[in-house]
Amino acid sequence: MDEKKATAAKTAKENFLVFLAEKRTYAVPSKAVQEILRAAKIYEMPFTPPLIRGVIHYRSEIFSVVSTPMVLSNSAVVEHAETTEVVIVLKREDDNISLSATEIKGFAEAELKELPPEQSDTLLLGEISFDTEKAFVLNIDEIENCMRNELGYK
Repeated sequence: MDEKKATAAKTAKENFLVFLAEKRTYAVPSKAVQEILRAAKIYEMPFTPPLIRGVIHYRSEIFSVVSTPMVLSNSAVVEHAETTEVVIVLKREDDNISLSATEIKGFAEAELKELPPEQSDTLLLGEISFDTEKAFVLNIDEIENCMRNELGYK
């Protein structure tokens, strides 16, 4: 009986927000999303790491905007070539973080699957299937840690 519960828990489906950023499909758990902003003004900040696209002013607070394509990039310097049309504001108790996106693809109820070892990355929780494609599920906690490290915070 316990084995059946464990198997059911492993295959339980979760809800995800699926979006496009620089022609790559990503997802975040829906419960981590506070709001989706269209045509938000992103203010670029000098001397910030490439992972940070800039900041937005949202509900009287400043939110860092993560350059989503940079999450999986191995390049130290990449121009922000993306056309950000959407900013995904995340629910966080400890920091104000949002993600850049070019398009919202929709919501999906899907099973989170582990990545193959050659694609494994701490910034990813795994992948899900959405329609006929796969979406990388972002690990928001690790992205925040990466941002803190790049900015010199411990």
